[in-house]
Amino acid sequence: KTAMALSKQRSRIPILAITDRGETARRMCLYWGVRPLLVESVPEVPQQLIQRVVEWGKHEDVLGPGSRIVFVGTVDWTQDGKDLMLVHAVT
Repeated sequence: KTAMALSKQRSRIPILAITDRGETARRMCLYWGVRPLLVESVPEVPQQLIQRVVEWGKHEDVLGPGSRIVFVGTVDWTQDGKDLMLVHAVT
């Protein structure tokens, strides 16, 4: 739901949405400005999620040193809701 809400804002900032559900990833392909990332399982530890996103971004050539990533989610990444915002600077 977060990816859909962000896509409605039509920002020029790319949105990466991570999911472990194929049908959700396919649906998110239709959202404006959203790139879905289908993973086997969403890491429960935020540091693992950050590492996975940074690796993906470098591989896709969309992140480099000095890039910033904003994570929106919950304290427990596996639960619904948005009570956490974390900004990570790529080194």
